[in-house]
Amino acid sequence: MTKIYAHRGLSRLYPENSLEAIKEASKYEYIYGIEFDVRMTKDKKFVVIHDKDITLVSNGTGIVNNMTLEELYKYDFTYNSLDIKKEYLKSFFIKNGKIVRKNLNNLMKKSNKICTLETVLMSVKNKKLLIEIKKDNDENFDLEKFYNIVKKYNLENIMIHSFNKEVIKNLKEKDSKLNLGILIGIFNMDEKLKINTNFISIEHSILTEEILKEQLKRGKTVNIWTVNSHKEIKKLKKKFKNLFSKLNIITDNPYLIQKYLK
Repeated sequence: MTKIYAHRGLSRLYPENSLEAIKEASKYEYIYGIEFDVRMTKDKKFVVIHDKDITLVSNGTGIVNNMTLEELYKYDFTYNSLDIKKEYLKSFFIKNGKIVRKNLNNLMKKSNKICTLETVLMSVKNKKLLIEIKKDNDENFDLEKFYNIVKKYNLENIMIHSFNKEVIKNLKEKDSKLNLGILIGIFNMDEKLKINTNFISIEHSILTEEILKEQLKRGKTVNIWTVNSHKEIKKLKKKFKNLFSKLNIITDNPYLIQKYLK
């Protein structure tokens, strides 16, 4: 049966990757798990944020890897300014546009501090937590320290994936019992599909029936990202037919997706 993961928490209603967005997502029964991103600060703290540069997602500037947690706490991480602009423009072409613009204006008046990995792990006990480790080649990420943090919590509820295959391989060497996956886009797809993991998280438009069957045959769970519309659901159901129920969906719109699935 298809399971739903809330992408960066309830990111369409609350600031993405915020504790508020994650805790709110944990309240809904139809949401199976919550996906969020983790990066490491200069002082080796793990913070929940997607972008390496805080410019678009806060009222500050700087690179997460080059800043301390104390420095990051100085800024407001209420909204992603690029996403806000997109949603604002879209609102002029939909029926409830005025309401959308009102909500966006209210959102921009709020204040929100960045949260840490441990805060999330302590706050949410009732959902699967799908952690994406963000590590570009020019970034530092202390896997040993990360592992020592997550192992203190219920590992049965923790899933970890990354685009960085070395991160996943190294974590597997540390603990073969970890629930690990590889994130797959169009680049290096064939290579990544061969990596020995518990699951894959693949961009929905590049998944084929052949890949799906092969991954299921190998005993892997298959997550697809980021599916947000009825049109995409219809297309996927048509494309995969009886196999569609084997897919798990990472989405910005959990409520609408569960409605479309019904």
